[in-house]
Amino acid sequence: MSEVRACARARALLEGPPWRAILRFIVPIWIGNVIQQSHYTVDALILGRFVGEHGLAAVGSSFGLVSLLFGTVFAFTAGLTIQIAQAHGAGDAIAVGRRFWTGSVIAVGGAVLIGALLAATAPIVMTLIGVPMDIRSDATTFYLIFCVGLPLTAFGNFCTHTIRGLGDSTSPTVVMLISGVVNALLALWLVGGAHLGVLGAGLATQGAGLCTALVSFLILLRSHPHLRVRTSLAPVAGGTQGRQGAAMAFQSAGIGAGNVLLQAAANSLGAAAIAGVSIGMRVEGFALAPLAAFGICMVVYCAQNAGAEDMGRVRRGVRQASVMCIALAAIESIVVILLADRIAQAFLSSGDPAVTATATTYLQLSAVLYPVVASVFLLRASLQGVSITRPAVLSGLGELVAKSLCAGLTVLGGGILAIALSGPASWLVALIPLAISWCGWRRASLRGAPSGGHPRG
Repeated sequence: MSEVRACARARALLEGPPWRAILRFIVPIWIGNVIQQSHYTVDALILGRFVGEHGLAAVGSSFGLVSLLFGTVFAFTAGLTIQIAQAHGAGDAIAVGRRFWTGSVIAVGGAVLIGALLAATAPIVMTLIGVPMDIRSDATTFYLIFCVGLPLTAFGNFCTHTIRGLGDSTSPTVVMLISGVVNALLALWLVGGAHLGVLGAGLATQGAGLCTALVSFLILLRSHPHLRVRTSLAPVAGGTQGRQGAAMAFQSAGIGAGNVLLQAAANSLGAAAIAGVSIGMRVEGFALAPLAAFGICMVVYCAQNAGAEDMGRVRRGVRQASVMCIALAAIESIVVILLADRIAQAFLSSGDPAVTATATTYLQLSAVLYPVVASVFLLRASLQGVSITRPAVLSGLGELVAKSLCAGLTVLGGGILAIALSGPASWLVALIPLAISWCGWRRASLRGAPSGGHPRG
């Protein structure tokens, strides 16, 4: 019965009205985003309750860097599964199996090398990001645990991306919920019961990662029996997988690095600016998460339908998803602009007017162009789904350059205004290569010219 349900889900993005298939696929991703955000909140609550300010500061001091690395690994493993989704759309079960095992080797092997390099340079990294000496020991411990567990993180992400690539967006959300419960229970035991402090928090995070990898891998083997068959690796397709993964990783790393530079610039403006920008970024993250989910969905949608060589359905899906995504972004823009001051005050117990003003300025200026960033998410993912990766790299580089310039302007006197405009500026720059490339692909597909799809082997 489970295989029958899996088969039905596997065809969901290839059949029926595109808008309906996209909505059904994206709702579990939205729920998963909420669960993911709650993981961070639970960890912070447990650390604050049992360890106090010292533990929170130790973890928080390297959290930006850890988030950057996690986002890069997440993007890299997502890129590795594009070829799997295309092979699935083409109905080539043998190629699905070969690409899965090839991608697994690339994901784990790459994570082992990167994790070893990061662990070896941990003291240098802690110095570069300016971790205070009184918390450096605990901060290094947390960072090293993350580095050691990087291969596990990579394999877990790769498996959940593969599940989505094969048409099932519900199971990864269930896996995320299970791992969240495991993380909370382990954190309570190791931090609250065993009094291991930051070490316990790091081990709990890795325990949740082990749960994610194991459960998602078992789901794959149960739902897709052809993955159990011994098969050879696919070196040629593996090269394509590696390039697509590297392109998505570079794009993610560039955006993350830009955010780190902006945070550093905000740190030079004083406590009120730091608090206000932090509130603005948190609210913006929640607002953009539903829009980013369209990107996760459209990579799979376009890859599967490109593999099936149904470019007309790809075009229709992107057009219909654009309407939904931009409409949602417009609604969010109006809500955030109108309620920015009230949202900012909800984060403050004292109602500091300087912090409220900073957060309000940040939110109102950035929210104006939410429809633009919605288009960036959508076009970037759609192009990657049809195996066009260069525009994604260019857009990521453009975002990094724009945010770096805004960070420089902040230090030179632009203040909070420069930081608030960094998002809109980077989104506009990122949209240019994506829009040009999409129009070119669309014209080529209408003429019937080769435009991505499922390579054999």
